[in-house]
Amino acid sequence: MDLLQDFAVVLVFAGAAGLLFRRCGLSAIVGYLVAGMIIGPYTPPFSLVENKDSVEQLSQFGLVFLMFFVGLELSLARIRTLGFSLVWATALLAWLVFNLCQCFAWLMGWSQVASFVFASMFVVSSSAIISKMLLESRLSHERYAQNALGITILEDVVVIILMTLLSSQIQLAGLAGHGDLASGPARTLGLFAGFVVLTVVVGVLFLPKILQRFDRSGDMDLKIIIVGGMVFAAAVVTGRVGFSSALGAFLFGVIVSGTSFKHKIEKSLVGTQDLFSAVFFASIGMMIDLRTVHQHLWLVLGVTAFIVPARILAGAVSFLLTGSDLKTAVRTALILTPIGEFSYILAQQGVNAGVGVPDYFYVIAVGTSILTSILAPLLVRHSEKIAECVAGRLPRFLQKFLGAYQFWLREMTHKQEQIVWWKLTASRLGQLSVEVLLLAGVLMYSATLQHGLRQLLERAALDFSFSPYLYWTVVGVAVLALIVAIWRNIGALGAIYADTCAGHGQQARRLRQVIELAIQTVGAVGLLWLVWALFPVPLAGPWTGGAVAVIAVVFAALFWRRLIQWHSQFQYSLNRALTGAAPSLSSTVTPRQSEFWRVQLAECVLPDHAACRLRTIAALGLRPRFGCAIVEIERHGEIITNPPPDTLLFAGDKLLLFGADRQIKPALDFLQTEEEPAGRQASISESKLTTVDLPPDSPKLGRSLADLGIFAQTGVQVLGVERDGQAILNPAAGQQLKAGDKLLVLGTAEQGKKFRRWLSEPGQAG
Repeated sequence: MDLLQDFAVVLVFAGAAGLLFRRCGLSAIVGYLVAGMIIGPYTPPFSLVENKDSVEQLSQFGLVFLMFFVGLELSLARIRTLGFSLVWATALLAWLVFNLCQCFAWLMGWSQVASFVFASMFVVSSSAIISKMLLESRLSHERYAQNALGITILEDVVVIILMTLLSSQIQLAGLAGHGDLASGPARTLGLFAGFVVLTVVVGVLFLPKILQRFDRSGDMDLKIIIVGGMVFAAAVVTGRVGFSSALGAFLFGVIVSGTSFKHKIEKSLVGTQDLFSAVFFASIGMMIDLRTVHQHLWLVLGVTAFIVPARILAGAVSFLLTGSDLKTAVRTALILTPIGEFSYILAQQGVNAGVGVPDYFYVIAVGTSILTSILAPLLVRHSEKIAECVAGRLPRFLQKFLGAYQFWLREMTHKQEQIVWWKLTASRLGQLSVEVLLLAGVLMYSATLQHGLRQLLERAALDFSFSPYLYWTVVGVAVLALIVAIWRNIGALGAIYADTCAGHGQQARRLRQVIELAIQTVGAVGLLWLVWALFPVPLAGPWTGGAVAVIAVVFAALFWRRLIQWHSQFQYSLNRALTGAAPSLSSTVTPRQSEFWRVQLAECVLPDHAACRLRTIAALGLRPRFGCAIVEIERHGEIITNPPPDTLLFAGDKLLLFGADRQIKPALDFLQTEEEPAGRQASISESKLTTVDLPPDSPKLGRSLADLGIFAQTGVQVLGVERDGQAILNPAAGQQLKAGDKLLVLGTAEQGKKFRRWLSEPGQAG
């Protein structure tokens, strides 16, 4: 009854405070925190919730659902669309801010665990506050604003890693009996990576099938109940393994986000999300003593004065190093100043552990969040002036250095895109990495899973005498199948790299064999070391290990074809689950073949309204018109290799074109030309508004929009031109482009990149 009463009080006060603060133009999250402070056990005579156990229970419920919905918004496909440069910028930003905060903590004389908690609190910004701020300021279409929103998405991954590291280090510090870190993060990250890959792979392979069964029966209410139970089950499992319970809820959300049921589940549980989010943030507020706020007010102000310029500096440097110009880098960094919800989570995790983290870290997290959320809109409003001021005061030698660095980075990126061996091995390297981590996960956590199954069978009063042998047989077959998969990828990579390095000539064949053998030898040694180091069952000695190896070799020899078949099915299922794609014919082409015949392989996805859809390959006449051919079609995960001429093409088909570079480019433009149907509306998830600065040396200057044919060339639509501070909406076809113009365009991320490249390329009119 006490928990029920506390729950009612929290919801009523949180709802009222959230409504009040939202009407005042502030985030409702701040209102939840203030409501928690008012009703918490440290604010007499308004202490309506005095049981600290109830507070912690409410906090755990709220945290699990909060992290589930964070994961639900972060699908694997969405991470891929953000691009490597944004991932690299996020990693740099997190690393710089973390180390700057570590220096501040060192000056304050805090322990290592306290320093780690303090630095982690300010590594990530508030996605809720930033998205609301950009929406209200109508800047969401600007390129720097989109960069900032992408950073907030990727920072969700950063905070999960930090929570995992913090949880592990807190446990070690507690065992050591003091507040110093007892171990480095390398082993923890290895365990974390293995667990994440194992969980995600198993989830994406089996969860859609489970949900599909409920979908066929039409029992959506039962599906929601099952999903809710799975969320808490995932949190419990990760807690038992030794990680934070938030990790399990987050990973389960990521897995669900990749299924076709995401929107149904999200729609059904959206009320639950709001409910438990309010509970979580109010419970954080209940842990804050207002007397502590008064005692450490100057510390909060000092931390805010430090963290704002630190995040701006780190953000600007990160984006400069990943290729952005100075003004864009500064304006993006200014947006990323608000500190928010994840700071409270990390502060709570550190303080509740009882390993030397001061209680006033709650106050620092909440106070800094409130101050930065008030300061951030002012910085964004004047971001253009601030960026111009920084650019104007930058020394000339630094300006030249940045210009030279950005030119070098563009050249390196362009060269990498042209490297044939990289194109052929990039996807296979990704497969190899996933398989190695999956093998590590199976080896590391099979014993833990066996212990859990044994307890479950014993509680059910079932005989456990034969189960261990059956269990370890299944694990052994799975490990052997993964070893075969890894070995096949090592062999393929060895052949490709040997083919690339050997070149031509009489000695090329011999050199190719030596290189391939060397790569396979290194791979075999590394694979054997991994299995030996992580073997889940203690071995009595080298003879036992040798016997296990002999049994594995004999089994592999007897069932080699079956293991290869399992690997192919696994690879296909995983690719289809993660990307909707299957292995392509392009992986079989060697660099020597590509160089000798001087051909290229290029992929093309037919748009939804492609002009060539519902036509046969023969009717398109690609070979006589452009000199290239369609050698493969991927359709809904199915591969059609060497399709016949009478094959019909449909929207969404992924085509693999074979031909010379000069032949493929016009063919790609032809295939991606769209018919614009009446009343078509672009999807927000696919297309977005972006502001693009017209390069001062663009060969397109002085030409009209009609003459350029921008839509036919790039797929983007010009909706506005900013010239001399004036906005020209929906410019006429005769509008000419001039130096200094800024174009407001509508298109997908890929179309936007193509448009920026096209602006700097000499070419004919469309």
